[in-house]
Amino acid sequence: MNQRFKMKCKHRTLSAIVAFAGLQPQRMLIGFVVATAVMFVLDDAMAASPAPIDLQSAASFGVLAGSKIENTGSTSIGGNIGSFPTATITGFGPGTFTGVNHAGDGVTQLAKTDLGLAYIDAAGRAPTVTYGAIHDLGGETLLPGVYNDPSSFGITGILILDAAGDPNAVWIF
Repeated sequence: MNQRFKMKCKHRTLSAIVAFAGLQPQRMLIGFVVATAVMFVLDDAMAASPAPIDLQSAASFGVLAGSKIENTGSTSIGGNIGSFPTATITGFGPGTFTGVNHAGDGVTQLAKTDLGLAYIDAAGRAPTVTYGAIHDLGGETLLPGVYNDPSSFGITGILILDAAGDPNAVWIF
């Protein structure tokens, strides 16, 4: 006996033909629910990672500031450093960086413009998951996606970002 079931869930409609010869309709429905749960898990696990945010010239910066950069310890920064419009950068005697100090120059100004454009892109992405206010991500394992909280996220404990084997995975918070 074949039965066709349809189920609506948020933004998608799932349909399946369930063939359970000789089973009562209640058991077929239970089988369909289990099969649907498996389809949801597989669908979510195989969901494509969001497209990366193009940082353009800002990508080479380890620290990019607007007022000043002040280091007070043995910090190690990978990449360029820069501050614009205020060019003050202090405390890099104990601290180190691997790039170039672009304090107040045109490279930093362009990078800040590009960073603003990247923020607009990220903020405009449709969320994969929306949580309630002040959601704590500690103890969770998240696949690539766009995660939204109407106020702010907390992290108490360990947050695992699982790329599911994708070396280009992207998470946007």
